[in-house]
Amino acid sequence: MNCLKVGGACALVVGLFLLDGYVPAQCAPGADGFDTGCCAPVTPVLPALAQTGYYGVYGMIDGCGNVLFQSQVCIVISAPVYTPLCDYAVFNVLMLSPLFTCNGTLLGKYARVWRELSPTGMPGQVWRFLLNGDLLLNLSASAAGLVPPISEPPYSQAVHFTGFIDFECNAGSSPTGALCLSHWPGVLQHSPFSTNAVAPLSSGTTTYHIVAPGNFNYAPTTTAEPQGPVIGDSSRHSSLVWSPFVYNCFGDTPVATGSLTTSSNNCLLPLGPGTGPFRHQVLSTIDCCGSPSPIGSVPLSGTPIPTGLVALPLGAWTGGVFPYNRSLTVYFGVALSNNPCSSPPTVLRVVTGAATTGSFGFTFPPLNWPSCFNPVAGPVSTFLDLQGMLPISYFPVTLSGFGSLFASDWVLSLTL
Repeated sequence: MNCLKVGGACALVVGLFLLDGYVPAQCAPGADGFDTGCCAPVTPVLPALAQTGYYGVYGMIDGCGNVLFQSQVCIVISAPVYTPLCDYAVFNVLMLSPLFTCNGTLLGKYARVWRELSPTGMPGQVWRFLLNGDLLLNLSASAAGLVPPISEPPYSQAVHFTGFIDFECNAGSSPTGALCLSHWPGVLQHSPFSTNAVAPLSSGTTTYHIVAPGNFNYAPTTTAEPQGPVIGDSSRHSSLVWSPFVYNCFGDTPVATGSLTTSSNNCLLPLGPGTGPFRHQVLSTIDCCGSPSPIGSVPLSGTPIPTGLVALPLGAWTGGVFPYNRSLTVYFGVALSNNPCSSPPTVLRVVTGAATTGSFGFTFPPLNWPSCFNPVAGPVSTFLDLQGMLPISYFPVTLSGFGSLFASDWVLSLTL
């Protein structure tokens, strides 16, 4: 299937959807209801959103940041179907590309909302959900060697993607979106510590990404990663036990100032310093739930993530439509935090997430600031969000890990 045919198919799919009872949703402005404070119950106020469809860009990047292949992909993603779990939604996704088609489901963990102005001065809000899912790709004949190896014979398994979707809501207009889905390299995704360990794939260094809208330029080696002082924002814990099933989420805990610094960069393998796109970072900050408690990355010497947190800048969007002129970086790592809302109070989590940098935004300060932190609502230019991973395949044990579909009991949102 060539790009022209994909373009026509995408227009047809989106057009049929628009004819099928589509009613544009409107986002009411305001906070999200999670500003009740640490360990306090919440009544979420999440937006009514609409299904969206757009062109995106599929990219294949080797361990040294060379863009090996890219092509157009059509994406139609549903409005979030909110669940009884207070900060969780389900998204249905349809994708068409020259390499594959896919019709699957993603879990969305609500992260946060912020306010910003468009380049023309239009006020609006951006709502972010962190995504993950195992998507089965139906491959075309031209896909060989250009898609995650786990999706090809002899494996022909679903591909685990992590990422996010942002919805921008401006007054008087329908929401627009931006998303990124990433499949991490085999050296992480299929390592012996993964829930989907596959020995022949465990040395792979290529990453795979789907980014939308399509006004995105892949530039891993020249795009700067976020770093510098952490201005603040929030840490939000939930209590999650698989068996017997228990899920409760709590209010945001403000995060005090800290730092995010890059210590080295390299090609993913071999280990050691170099000039590759993988930026090894150190995160250090403090949450303010009860006694101030540290949050930070956990060093893992001798692994592909020696500082405990790796950033991979992908490139940037350009243009006059959302997400405007904004760069994109994806994250993988291990972090330690304090969770006084449940036992044990110290939480070690494998984390994944993303950061966007560009347009200046303003956060919503919680109603009650603890004494350890002075509120800074903005303007800020970087919004970085991470979620902890609790693979469902570990059921009935509640244990952090990575490699397949997971739920999350922790979201860390930082502004820089």
